[in-house]
Amino acid sequence: MKKQTINFLLNILLYVSFLFLLSSGILLANFPDKFNDLTILGLFRNDWGDVHFIIAFIFFVLASVHLIGHIHWANNNFNRYLKISKNATVVI
Repeated sequence: MKKQTINFLLNILLYVSFLFLLSSGILLANFPDKFNDLTILGLFRNDWGDVHFIIAFIFFVLASVHLIGHIHWANNNFNRYLKISKNATVVI
């Protein structure tokens, strides 16, 4: 697969995982503790916390892969804006 196609698919996955992360976070923020016996989509509040954590981990992994894939772009721009010589390397 081309690098452009991989980046596109990775960006789509990042977008979808962020939407799920945002939705579960809003759900958890608006799900009062006193209603622990209620379910939403068959999941209790604590279960939604677990789902939120798993989605956050997936988002973190995808974001890390995204940043690693663009490390040369980040190094070039960082060096250009700080006017560092081309032989210098940025350690993240």
